Amino acid sequence: MRDRLSVSRKEIAWLVALSLVAAFFRFYRLGQVPPGFQFDETYNALDALRVLRGEWLMFFPANGGREPLYTYWQAIFVALLGPTAFALRLSSAIVGVITVPVTYLLLRTIFPTEKRIAMLTTALLSISFWHVHFSRYGIRTITLPLLEMLAYVFLWRGLQRGRWRDFALSGVFLSSTVYAQPAGRLIPVVLTAFILYLAVADRHHARRYLSGLLVIGAVSLVVFLPLGHYFWQHPRAFRGHPSDVSVFSPWVSQGDVGRALLGNVLRVAGMFTCTSDPEWIHGLPGRVAFDPLLALAFVIGMGVFLYRLLRPGTTAIQRAPYVLFLLWLVVMLSPSILTNKAPNLSRTTGAIPVPFFIAALGLLAAWDFARIRWPALARLGLGAVLVISAGWTYYDYFHVFGNHTETYYYYDVDKIDVAAYINRHAAQSEIFLGPPWARHPTVMLLTPGVRIRSFEVNAALVFPAQSNKQEALYAFPGDQEGRIARCGELLGRWATREDVWDPQGKLLLGIYHLPATYLPPADDPLAMLQRPDFPLGPVQPTLHRWGPLELVGFSTAQRGRSLDVTLFWHALGPGTRDDTVFVHLLDSSGWRWGQSDHLIADGSYPAAQWRAGDVIADFYHLEVDPCAPDGDYRLAVGLYDLTTLQRRPTNDGLDAVSEGPIVFQRARDLTAQDVPTESRADAVAGGVLRLLGYQWPVTEVEAGESLPLTLYWQALADMDEPVEAVITMTGEDGQVHELARVPVGGDLRLPWRQGEGICQRDPVTIPPTLPGGDYRLGVTVAGTELDLTSLHVTATERLFEVPPIQHPMTVDLGGMVRFLGYDLPQTDVPVGGTLHLTLYWQALAPMDASYTVFVHLLDAGGQVRGQRDNVPVGGTYPTTRWLPGEVVVDEYAIPIAAGAPAGEYSLEIGMYESTSGQRLSALADGEKQAGDHILLSPPVQVR
Repeated sequence: MRDRLSVSRKEIAWLVALSLVAAFFRFYRLGQVPPGFQFDETYNALDALRVLRGEWLMFFPANGGREPLYTYWQAIFVALLGPTAFALRLSSAIVGVITVPVTYLLLRTIFPTEKRIAMLTTALLSISFWHVHFSRYGIRTITLPLLEMLAYVFLWRGLQRGRWRDFALSGVFLSSTVYAQPAGRLIPVVLTAFILYLAVADRHHARRYLSGLLVIGAVSLVVFLPLGHYFWQHPRAFRGHPSDVSVFSPWVSQGDVGRALLGNVLRVAGMFTCTSDPEWIHGLPGRVAFDPLLALAFVIGMGVFLYRLLRPGTTAIQRAPYVLFLLWLVVMLSPSILTNKAPNLSRTTGAIPVPFFIAALGLLAAWDFARIRWPALARLGLGAVLVISAGWTYYDYFHVFGNHTETYYYYDVDKIDVAAYINRHAAQSEIFLGPPWARHPTVMLLTPGVRIRSFEVNAALVFPAQSNKQEALYAFPGDQEGRIARCGELLGRWATREDVWDPQGKLLLGIYHLPATYLPPADDPLAMLQRPDFPLGPVQPTLHRWGPLELVGFSTAQRGRSLDVTLFWHALGPGTRDDTVFVHLLDSSGWRWGQSDHLIADGSYPAAQWRAGDVIADFYHLEVDPCAPDGDYRLAVGLYDLTTLQRRPTNDGLDAVSEGPIVFQRARDLTAQDVPTESRADAVAGGVLRLLGYQWPVTEVEAGESLPLTLYWQALADMDEPVEAVITMTGEDGQVHELARVPVGGDLRLPWRQGEGICQRDPVTIPPTLPGGDYRLGVTVAGTELDLTSLHVTATERLFEVPPIQHPMTVDLGGMVRFLGYDLPQTDVPVGGTLHLTLYWQALAPMDASYTVFVHLLDAGGQVRGQRDNVPVGGTYPTTRWLPGEVVVDEYAIPIAAGAPAGEYSLEIGMYESTSGQRLSALADGEKQAGDHILLSPPVQVR
């Protein structure tokens, strides 16, 4: 391995000529082919701009994440030429051209006497469609062949000369491949395996080989440390994209890894002869990596390659170049074998130039064979192959690929046209662009200074406030037909439609123009909402505020068994948090019959995008319980933090606001199929009703507990008045206990027609004094007794004697409950600690409503620093179960907020009705206390 490289002037001339050929293929029409500005490239441009702003990142996380080397290289060209497709592609083209002479350098270094193979391999690479494409595409993959070839050049020099400088330079370039592309992580595998092969095959020089490996490894480690440290701190960045596309991922392999691997091996093995990359961004689908002439040469060359590798009588050192190339080829094709969508020409660029070397072996073998028999024809034939292959590349790339209609879409020319449209209208229009195009990097890059906002039109409609703009413009990509139609349906006659077509005759944008005269004044949203021609009306006005957000109106529409609710929010400015909105449909007793929870605009219009004066029509769809009776309902609306489930109070301190009344009619189209299978029945009562089924939630209850009984009925004849149903419990002794009398269909707007089915749910209270034991639950209708189910009743343990209380008090709440005092074992609590409190209540009268207890820990400024709101006894003992005179012991653990300042705090408690938020008045000695709450003393010290 001590041959030295010498290059003649003739070689240099040929190498310059091939470099010029390579430059032509890589620079010719660089700004036009491929067309457009593909989104991977624009992500790179955006990152290059970040670098130029001084953001010196070790890893760029956008777009699946990218290592930094190529981004810093591209930043140079962006600084000189601006963030254009030409600038980014120029950085790739220069790397691609440099790779051509470096290929010659590598092969002459490894094969000092094989000038023909080095020159022919270089020629094939210079005209290769595969390498040409990635040299004209502004993404990182083009850097890998250049860097790894330089690593091998200096490796081979180190092996020949034994100089540590060469090994060190090999280590620098080796580690730089990891900074260039994820596949670079595999190159150390090739290099290490090859050196170990040499150490075993040539034991006489093993010490030099292994010492060189140590130098390469040490230098590589030092160079890699900054990126490695980042990966250590952000493991997802290291494994994220590779694991997402791995064949071992279930969604890739569809549960059959072996079959997926075998298919990938066959497809990648055929990528030079018969199988093609299906992705337009990787070239021309249907075109394999080599044209037919080179594919034939590759097949012949593979035979020559294997013969030289396995030829009898060849020493291990003589085989070394072919061992290196075999390792190189297999390992660097594996990124495509081990991932989806094989073959992938982008993930296999690390194998360059080995396939071209093999094809060159085949061409030379054919030339040598022909030269003996037809010398003149042989020279002409080799030249013809190169010229035809070059012409093939030119035609396929610049005519077929460059002019194909699909490249308009795959290289985001449509996004460029959209950006141009937006720029033309930005001065006079508030721009809303449908997702995901509003955040598309090509659109973002090409509309600098334009404030493009976006929302999901199926979840909301945003009306910007009147400004100096002439209109609001709502644009949606042409393939989003549903969104386009939905926007037109919502805006109605207020808006005018415009269609923009692309050069292929397809709809590019569906646009609605809404004149400023229809938009809301910034400080008066109701001026728009209460217009008689408002397309989303009529709107019921209201006013509640949560920080920079106001609820100014709502509308409802019943659609069969569901209820559509629109909330109209008025933004006073950008928000700092995205809370979840809850919308509950409640009856007069507070029972929830329907619910919908989601972020405003279902998260598609985040608080950071809000602008002062925006009116957001926010859509909620409530699937209403089919048992909901006819009648008046109210909406409970509020906000909460999804991570903590803590409600966010209004500026008035309410955790929910009540809106209504809302009229809702129960469903009458129920059949036996609507009844859960395990709850179905089939019994006729008095010839007028059929019991389709029932639901009773438990088999064990406590005396005094109130539970819902659901009965499914079908009318067997037209009914002009309701039928009474008597709900009973029968004990083992035969004694019947009447629980309730309810009119079946009593809430219906009669008549109740024959065949109509309803679901009726009524609260059933187990008598508080009912003895424990086993009972049968039944219902009697029109003289017919229907047995439903069995249940076991447990007598409730109750306390009627007042226990010792540390701090006794006497305060009555709304004439329903008496507060007897509290225990506060510790009045000195650290910040972030927990305050323990026990409250003592006594029922004064039966209660039909379930009241919630609130406990607030207030700092000197009245701000809540610790809080608990729940039904008494940890939510397990509602006030509806309390008997007059009963004493209830109610314990609380109140966490102190971590950011609470040290100082003196006060405790306030009370009760409120959860549906309306209305507090029970506090009366001490017959006088109402201020604020409908009870202040406890002594104060609490927080330290």
